[in-house]
Amino acid sequence: MMELSQNRKIINVGLVAHVDAGKTTTTEQIMYLAGNIRKIGSVDKGSSHMDYCEIEKKRGITVFSEQTTLKWKDTEINLIDTPGHTDFSSELKRSLNALDAAVLIISAVEGVQAHTETIWNLLRENKIPTLIFINKLDRVGADLDRIYSEIEQNLTRDFLCLHKAYKLEKDFDGIVDLLEDTYYRWNSYDVFDFEKINKSEDEDKIKLIEKLADKDDYILEKYLNGDDITKNELVEHIKSNIESCDLYPVLLGSSIRGIGINNLLDGLCNMLPKAKENLDGDFSAFIYKVKIDESIGKLSYVRVINGTIKVRDTLYVEDEDGQAAEEKVTQIRKYSGEKYTVVEKLQAGEIGVLCGVKNGKIGDIIGTEKSGTGYECLGTGHKSCQNGQAVFNHVIEEKTQISSQNGQVSSIQKQTVQNQTVGTGNEFYNFHKNRQASLTSASVLISKVTAKNEEELSQLLNAVKILNVEDPELNFTWNKDKNEININVMGFVQMEVLKQIIKDRFNIEVELEKPRVNYLETINKVSRGFCHFEPKKHYAEVEVEIEPNERGKGVEFVSNLSVDILPLQYQNNIEKAVFEAVKHGTLIGSSVTDIKIKLIDGKYHLEHTHGGDFRIAAIRAVQKALSDNENILLEPLYSYKITVDKEFSGKVMSDILKMNGTFEDPIANCDKITIKGEVPISTSMYYPIEIASATSGKAVVNMNFSRFSLCHNEDEVLANTKNVIDKDETLYNGVSLFREKRKMKKVK
Repeated sequence: MMELSQNRKIINVGLVAHVDAGKTTTTEQIMYLAGNIRKIGSVDKGSSHMDYCEIEKKRGITVFSEQTTLKWKDTEINLIDTPGHTDFSSELKRSLNALDAAVLIISAVEGVQAHTETIWNLLRENKIPTLIFINKLDRVGADLDRIYSEIEQNLTRDFLCLHKAYKLEKDFDGIVDLLEDTYYRWNSYDVFDFEKINKSEDEDKIKLIEKLADKDDYILEKYLNGDDITKNELVEHIKSNIESCDLYPVLLGSSIRGIGINNLLDGLCNMLPKAKENLDGDFSAFIYKVKIDESIGKLSYVRVINGTIKVRDTLYVEDEDGQAAEEKVTQIRKYSGEKYTVVEKLQAGEIGVLCGVKNGKIGDIIGTEKSGTGYECLGTGHKSCQNGQAVFNHVIEEKTQISSQNGQVSSIQKQTVQNQTVGTGNEFYNFHKNRQASLTSASVLISKVTAKNEEELSQLLNAVKILNVEDPELNFTWNKDKNEININVMGFVQMEVLKQIIKDRFNIEVELEKPRVNYLETINKVSRGFCHFEPKKHYAEVEVEIEPNERGKGVEFVSNLSVDILPLQYQNNIEKAVFEAVKHGTLIGSSVTDIKIKLIDGKYHLEHTHGGDFRIAAIRAVQKALSDNENILLEPLYSYKITVDKEFSGKVMSDILKMNGTFEDPIANCDKITIKGEVPISTSMYYPIEIASATSGKAVVNMNFSRFSLCHNEDEVLANTKNVIDKDETLYNGVSLFREKRKMKKVK
């Protein structure tokens, strides 16, 4: 096994938060303190360096994830600023694949909100070490005790307070670092203008040590023996518990006033795990984002796993036919917001942008070796690769988390029962295992896109295709017969933003029609599907078994088939195809979820079999299995939190019941009532507007996608032809094609 380089200190960190928690302001202060910018930008004034897009400036929210690289002391920090609005969570999810760690920012006033919980769950499912930064302690209404209680109740009990604040709201002027026994006090709104005062808080430090001792045997033993525990020992053992996601440090500050930013940067460098990658191995990287640039073409944002890539190097990317396509890197960029610098190379642990990778797609793994990284591992995103080789033990069981509670693709499970070790090195595998964020999660709404000028339909189609490359969760469909374009969206804000983006980027004015709910399908029993595909000079045979999966687990693929029966290359073709097969079910043609698909058998022909043959055979085998099963419809639910005056609490609860929702026991706070629960999106998507009108705008409503559950009105949904999703009937069927006496015979 090759040694990992420990000389460089690189960390890839994502800043994540509920909208308006101060995430972009924190990024601005970090960039200013590190010397990347000379003047701090403002979100309110539309001058922030990371939110440079016009739509972001107008709305004052982050829509696109952006990156910057800065140097702090001896560490290179690659910072990714992610969207905080739930409608743009797909950008956040894709960015998770590039991260070594994350900073979750929570407002000391608004506290833990619904989307904060969603983000936290994503971080936990992807096992990303996380530092919590409580911001806005200078604001009126800041309440640390309440925030700590909300973190404990809604996120985790395993948080570790490393700071203490003496004052809050307008008097907030600094923090005590419990590890350093130092009071950092700011004298002005200048991030540099602070003084350090020796200050010990013994009681709080003992609480810190006791909480660490609950997780760490070494610290526990020293504490029980009454031995002195040095600062270095505390830091090292806190660091190891953070890396294993057993503890989550909590820091304090006010980004708008620059308080605690230097402590936050120190925490990133001293507490969070660095990138550990193989500099000497052959190049491999993960594409976590794609943008289309008018002048240079496709920009592939990558996290480099192994090795080094240089300008004019050749690498391999999986093309549309599942083959290894040769690509040449024409330019390498390092971005800082809108601006970029051209560099000659990217090395393991870094993130950057490759130009010239025409076939690269979000989720692809690319490499400089054709075998392994460039072919077998490419695009699957979950096998162990090093030096262009795939790694398989006698029995390998891999689980790669693909999504959270969105109810679609949540994991891939693959077993290879055959001793076929062809390489070593689990660095790549350990990085990527359980770290694959949702690439194909189910958006909850579907909207039809129409051009105001009908003559611009072809231009609109091309524009939507480009946007779909950049955000595959749009999952656009094109019905030639109806001249109809449909896209998947998460909410109304995203619809408004897309409308503006199409106008600004492509000069096309469009309308997005009133959305309908995006339902999913699942199954209720075990069934098998078989397809023999043998047109002239083609051959493939696939048999699968499907069974119900746990609700919310998504789609799992399992292969127990020996590579002596069916070569690994063809098993990979089948694996990729089954996830394409579940894009359409048998009820209304919507995506299928919560299902396990097991490869039972497969056959190939040495001369006539092509990779594409197994794609068709696998899709039809799955479709056959679905048609012989009991299919069920699932609907998306909102989780909601509604706060109203007491006089309106009865109305809210009555409305929720009418919408087929549920609610927990109401929480009273002075003259306000807070009601939490779940409700079908189909009945409640316009409720925030309705309750705002009924309460003269005094209601505080927070609604976020929660999960998919059994549809409360399945018969009604199935009877409505507007809910039917178009699919390619020539592909999505259970028909087998046999050749008998030089003639084709169809068998259903």
